Amino acid sequence: MEREIERYFDLLRQRLNALQQMAGALHEGQGAFSSFDMTAIQRSIAQQENLCTELRYIDREQRVLQDRFAAAFQLDRNCADLSAVAGRLQPATAAHLRSLLDQIGEAQSEVHRLNRVHGALLRRSRRTVNILMNLLAGYSTATYLPGSNALPPGPAPSAPREA
Repeated sequence: MEREIERYFDLLRQRLNALQQMAGALHEGQGAFSSFDMTAIQRSIAQQENLCTELRYIDREQRVLQDRFAAAFQLDRNCADLSAVAGRLQPATAAHLRSLLDQIGEAQSEVHRLNRVHGALLRRSRRTVNILMNLLAGYSTATYLPGSNALPPGPAPSAPREA
């Protein structure tokens, strides 16, 4: 069981690292969006996708270990992570577990906050693009060429009124 516990700690450290990297990628993506840097936007999206894949892998691995903990400690499979057995761990190990879980909780909160901010930025950007597209659609039939004698499309000038 000692090997499984160490593996679980490794997975927790990997999760913390991936969440911290995700926060950085979201922050980078927001800056790239603000500066319209398409290369940086694409890089940020690719990094976020890779981190999501890594987090899904970590989730699967943790579920396997949780099944083993459930069997070993006679716990319900749905709540058999190490925090459920913290009282049965050595005090130093339990303290390390609590510390890691606290750090993961903080990182998850930060990713959640940044994700909401990023979503709002994307929604505002979409509205701006839609407004610009509608504006351009209104001018798409215009054939006015600067420097020509032709008037741009619009209402005809009114004739001067006699007094």
